[in-house]
Order: sequence, then structure tokens, then C-alpha cells
Amino acid sequence: MALPNPVRRWLRYALDDLKVARAIEGMGSSYWRGCAYHSQQAIEKALKGYLAFHQVRFTKTHDIAILLEAVANVDAKFAKKISATKRLTKFAIEYRHPDAADKPMTRAKARSALKLAENGYELIAHSLRS
Repeated sequence: MALPNPVRRWLRYALDDLKVARAIEGMGSSYWRGCAYHSQQAIEKALKGYLAFHQVRFTKTHDIAILLEAVANVDAKFAKKISATKRLTKFAIEYRHPDAADKPMTRAKARSALKLAENGYELIAHSLRS
């Protein structure tokens, strides 16, 4: 069964953010914040696609924990499986402004964010295609 168009769009936008994050991760320290930010955006959009698939209304938020609560109302076991993605929320907020982050962005943090987003995206996409 093909995914409904709104769900496909959410997943396509999520995948686009993953591609951007992958592309800029290796470009140097000036881009690591962007890599982490786009990683957060990817999982946020993938979660919104999951919720759209299940016809769950969601608020406009960057807080992954809030989206995971809505996912848990659909499938608590699945929400727990992807719960580590809530750590990505800080990259949508803390690192967006020069005075917001307590610690500098590092390549290790950027790579970790990207890996977490890639894994979360794959789990979400697989669950929707199953």
C-alpha cells in the first residue's frame, strides 16, 4: 500500500534534511551546528509524518519529547524504541544562537546527532512501509 501524499511529503522533507546534514558534516567546524540542526529537523519531520499517517493531530513544535508522547498514544512500544531521538531537541534550540549553547558544538556531537537521526528515520520509515 502506498503512503498517503501528506505522509510521503513529510518523509521526503525529513530525508532532505538528512541529506543536508550528511553533506555539511564534513565541511568543517563552521557547519557542525547546521549538521546537528538538520538532524533534529529530519527526525521532527519524520515523526510528524508518522503521526500524519496515523491521523493524529500535532502541534507546531520542535520538541521531540512532545511528538514522542503523541507517538506513544499510537504505539507505546514503538515510541520507546525511538525515544533516544528526544536528545535531538537541543539542536533545534540551544545551538541556533551564538549565546545559547553552554558548550561549543563539536564534530563528535554533530556526528552523533546525524547517526541518531538516521537511525530514527529508518525505524519510522520502515514502520510506515510495513
